[in-house]
Amino acid sequence: MANLARLAAEAEANGQRAGAAEATLARLAQESKANLERAGVAEATLARLADESLRTLASLARLAQEADTNGQRAGAAEEQLARLAKEAEISGQSAGAAEATLARLA
Repeated sequence: MANLARLAAEAEANGQRAGAAEATLARLAQESKANLERAGVAEATLARLADESLRTLASLARLAQEADTNGQRAGAAEEQLARLAKEAEISGQSAGAAEATLARLA
């Protein structure tokens, strides 16, 4: 009889341990599910950030190209201004010569 009582007590203790293990497994399964959901959110966030980074890099490349183009235009405008200044100087000299000629003729 003592053996049966001891076996019954062990069976009850084992049942309690099995119930605790089952509760632990259920909790771990719930935590795993929550972790997977968080990982999915993190993955979506990383994908969005990567996309934004690519758009930012494309914008920077476009701005760099525009800056280069503007620099080239500025250089061309500077050259044109130098030519116009030279032409104005020549025109001024021609006008001075024409004035001198008119003064001599008058």
